[in-house]
Amino acid sequence: AQHQGGRRTSQSNQLPQTKKMAAHAMPLLKEKQLKWADVSKVGVQKSGILKTKGKKEKSSWSEYFFALHFNYLLYYKAGKKTGPADKDEPKGIIPLEQATGQVARYEGDKSGFGFQLPTSDGIYYFCALDLEELKTWLVVLQGQLDRLQAAGTRESLSETERKLEEAKKTFRENHMKCPKTVNSQGAADWLMDMKKYKEEYKKWGPYINGLLMFAEFHSEEETNVSSGGMVKYLKWFSHKATGVFEQINTSEKSVMENWKETIINSPSKSRSDLDSIFFIEDSMPIIEGAEQMKKLIDVYNDANRYFNGEQRTLYGEIKTELETLTNALKTLPSVATVTLSKYEGGSIKGGDSQMWIYDKFEGKLKRENLSAEVMEPVMFDISKSHVYVSQAFGLVIWNGRSWAWTHPQCAFILRYEWDETRKVFKQYIPKNPPKDKPLPPALSDWQFVDGGIRSVVVGNRTPKPEVPPITFWQIKGNLPPSVVLLVVNFNHFIRRKSHLQ
Repeated sequence: AQHQGGRRTSQSNQLPQTKKMAAHAMPLLKEKQLKWADVSKVGVQKSGILKTKGKKEKSSWSEYFFALHFNYLLYYKAGKKTGPADKDEPKGIIPLEQATGQVARYEGDKSGFGFQLPTSDGIYYFCALDLEELKTWLVVLQGQLDRLQAAGTRESLSETERKLEEAKKTFRENHMKCPKTVNSQGAADWLMDMKKYKEEYKKWGPYINGLLMFAEFHSEEETNVSSGGMVKYLKWFSHKATGVFEQINTSEKSVMENWKETIINSPSKSRSDLDSIFFIEDSMPIIEGAEQMKKLIDVYNDANRYFNGEQRTLYGEIKTELETLTNALKTLPSVATVTLSKYEGGSIKGGDSQMWIYDKFEGKLKRENLSAEVMEPVMFDISKSHVYVSQAFGLVIWNGRSWAWTHPQCAFILRYEWDETRKVFKQYIPKNPPKDKPLPPALSDWQFVDGGIRSVVVGNRTPKPEVPPITFWQIKGNLPPSVVLLVVNFNHFIRRKSHLQ
C-alpha cells in the first residue's frame, strides 16, 4: 500500500472504523479504574517505553510507557522501564479500530527506529528505543490489527452470538471426560474425543477470538453480544479455571503427562514382574499388560503428533524392551510340565547333627534330629511338584529351571537358577531391582558332586557370598535337586524367621 501525505491511496484493505468508540472508550476505561496494576496482567500483548509525537509530525518527541491491549493502545507517564507506578492511570488511548492501514516504518526519524500508525483520526508517530524493539512492535502491533480486522466490528457481533450458542450446545453434548485409568483402549477413545474437541475448537475458536478483541469494553450487565453481553461467553469458553477450552487444554496436558510417566516406568515394573513370575499361567496378565503398554506408546505418539506437531517417534526403545520381556515370559514352563515322578526319595545329611528325609509316597520332607540338642520339628509338604509349603517357614517354588523361596513377611525373594548340564544352582540377583524392595543376601552357589552337594562360588561375584555353616551335604537315594537346595539353604530360613519374629 502506498501512502501520500499519510493517507492511504488504496482502500481495499482498510480496517473497520468505529468513530463511536473513540468518543466513549476513554471514559469507560476510567470508570473501570484501569490503573497499571489492574491492566498489567490482563490482555496486554506488548508493553514498553516508546517515544511519540502524537498526531503532530512536526512536534518534538515525548516519552511514554505504552501497553498494547486487544484493540487499543494505552499510554502512561514514562516512569520506570518496567512499568508505571501501580496507582497511575493511563494518560490516553489510541483505539486500533480506527486504524485505516498497516503499521509501517516512519522515515522522518533520524534514529531509524520510527514507525507510524494511520487512523481515521490522523497518523500517530512513534519511535522505539532500538532496532530490536522496533521490529517487535511492528510485528506485534500489526498482528493485533490483522486479528481485529478478522474480528469485524462490535456492531457485527450478533452473528457471533448465534454461532456461540450453537457451539455451547455442541460442547455440552460432547462433555469431556478424562480417562480414569491408563489403558490403551481408554487412551485411544480419549484421543478420538480430544480430536473431535480440537476440530470443534478450530470451528468456533475464531468467534471466541473475535470476542476477545472487544472484551475489555464490555460488562456483565449487558445481555446482548453486540451491545456488550459477551462476558458470559468468554467465561463459558475461555475462563482460565472453568472455561471449556481451558478444561480441554488442561486435560490434554495432564493426561499426556500421566501417560508419559506410566510409559517410562513400565519397563522397571515389567522387570520386577519377570523376577517374581515362574509359570506361563501366571504370566498372561503381565504379557497382556505389556502388549497394552506398547499400544499406549503408539497412542501417545499419535497424540503428540496431533497436539504438538512432534514428528519423532518416542519411546521406541521402551517398546523394544517390553517386547524382550514378554518374549522371556512366553518361554516360562507350564505347571503341568513340572514333575518329581522320576525321583524315588532318600535322605540328605549335613555333618553329624542334621538329616532330612524325603518320602515320595507321603509327599513330605522332614528334618531328623541327630544330636542331643533339642530341635524344632520341621516339615514341608511336597505333595505338589512345583510348590513346597511349610506353615512356619514359607514356601519354595520350582519350575524345573528356577527355584525360589519366599515368605509372606519377607520383602525379597531368594532365587536360584538351575544349570542342568553343570548340575549347579547359581544364585540369581536382580540387576535392576525396584527401589522399594531390598536385595536378597549374597549366598553360596551349590554344585552336585559324587555322593552329595557342596557350596561353590560361580564366577566373580560382588559382594562376596557368605560361607554356609555346612559346606558339604551327603546324599543317599534319589532326591529332586529342588528338594536338596531347600535343605542346604534351610539355615538361612531359620535366620530369616528369627529376624521376622
